[in-house]
Amino acid sequence: MDDRLRFLRAVRSGLASRLGASDRWTTLEGLLRFFRVHDMGRPDSWISWVNAGVLEAVALGIAIAQDPAIADGRANAGSHAWADYLTRLSRGELATATLHNQAWSRAEEISTDAGIALAEDLQGLSPTPAEQRFLTLAQFYTWAIRNRSALRSLLGALSAIDARAHTLTDFLDWFIDAGDADAAQAGCEIYWQLAQASAPTDITGALQLLDQALSGLSTLRQIHGPR
Repeated sequence: MDDRLRFLRAVRSGLASRLGASDRWTTLEGLLRFFRVHDMGRPDSWISWVNAGVLEAVALGIAIAQDPAIADGRANAGSHAWADYLTRLSRGELATATLHNQAWSRAEEISTDAGIALAEDLQGLSPTPAEQRFLTLAQFYTWAIRNRSALRSLLGALSAIDARAHTLTDFLDWFIDAGDADAAQAGCEIYWQLAQASAPTDITGALQLLDQALSGLSTLRQIHGPR
């Protein structure tokens, strides 16, 4: 993970900076830092291969955006999605937060799927139950970015039933807008805690899991402050 962090930072400060996109993969940096702390993603593990596919997609996407002629059959689907995102970004086509978030989350989702295919279809690897739940939570975050307005409306309706939904709404806005590696790493810690918990079997268990999540969110806000 140290090597991958150096690689990502070099790509961001070098090739990506030429496209005005040196700050676009802070969440990925936070994820790599989380993996490093927990000694996750060892060589030939499911996490390692999935993450390798994502990094490949980002790096090749940046390269293709600058020189489309280099695209060939080796480039995974995620690389083309990132190249499209960067091309639209440089043209000023993603000027609003909604348009940007939709394009960014789409590329993130496609590159993650490409990494999963690399690990599972080509390498025959499978995640542990906790790793699968962690992935599901991360995928929900990507979905939430793309569907922010709909999710806020849902949480607004839920707040009439449970006032704690207001906390989730505030966190949603903060976390999506935070855009830094520290927040992403702290978010991964919350995901991992939830991923390792046993699945609730009744409403009491579900509420306890919600309390655990809200406690983590509260701590995260206290550490990193308002944005």
